[in-house]
Order: sequence, then structure tokens, then C-alpha cells
Amino acid sequence: WYPAWRGLWRSTDGGLTWTRVYSEYSVSFAVISPGYAQDRTILIRPTGYHWNGTILKSTDGGDTWQEISNGLRSCCGAFAYGIGLIVFSPGYLRDQTIFCVEDGMLKKTINGGLLWQRIDSDWPYPMPPGPMGWVRGVAPSPSYESDQSIFITADKGLYLSSNGGNKWEQIWSGD
Repeated sequence: WYPAWRGLWRSTDGGLTWTRVYSEYSVSFAVISPGYAQDRTILIRPTGYHWNGTILKSTDGGDTWQEISNGLRSCCGAFAYGIGLIVFSPGYLRDQTIFCVEDGMLKKTINGGLLWQRIDSDWPYPMPPGPMGWVRGVAPSPSYESDQSIFITADKGLYLSSNGGNKWEQIWSGD
């Protein structure tokens, strides 16, 4: 896979030849499901003013695409930095969980992208940042399905949730 200006490219022969599978807009990045061999799922973040809060999903290896942005801001506004990061749960095939960082806020879906909810703060949506500051990174535990642990890096340190993002504890302040 190669996200590029004016599209997403796919090779099925180890990089000898490439086919453009998405050409409507440029693609900032692509994320492949950990179970791609079984589910053929790939997510992309198109670029451009009108695509800031959008994620596109393919479940057929890039042949067709659907928008999965319900609960995301979908553009513009005072804090419109868009989608900066997308991370699949290691058990995505079974739990359908995906995380994304949008405008410095951590969002999660538990249904493959049908609905996204903010989980980094109990502050009223959509005002970033929360008490942790802007979220910069997210890493679900390799055993996320069973332990529901998520680590995030934010402006004010490193945080851990052991219950899927319902409650957070600062485990390092960065000082």
C-alpha cells in the first residue's frame, strides 16, 4: 500500500507493479487491519479542506470505499486539524474497535466505525483540549480484548485507562 498525492496505490506482487485503488483525493495515510488476510479492511484519511474529519473504509481490499465519520467533526471550524492518527485494536476482527485522534481528542468506535465517541475527557464535546492536553499518540494493549487497557501520550504526560477509556490515570507527567 502506498498513500500518495491523488490517491492510494496497491501492489499485489511485492511492489513490482502498482494499481491506484482510490483516486478522488490525496491520501495522508492508510491503516491496515491486523486481520487483513481475513477481513480485507483498510482505512484511509483523505486530505483537503473538506476531508479534515473524514475516514474512509474499505472491506474489500480497496475496491470500494465508504465514509465512517458519524461522531467525527467532519471539517473546518476553529480547531480543524482533522484526523491525525488511526489505530486498530489488536483484536479488531472480533471486537471491531478502532481509535483515532481528531483535533487533539481521542475518539473510539466499537462497531467498525459506525459511531465514534470521545473518550479522553468528560469535557463537553467539541472543545479540545481536555484536562490531559492535546492527545498525541494512542497504543492499545496487545491484550486489549481482555484487559481493555489503552495508553495515550498527551501534552501533560502519559496516561493509562484499564477500562476501555472510561477513566484515565496519569502514570508519567513528563517532568
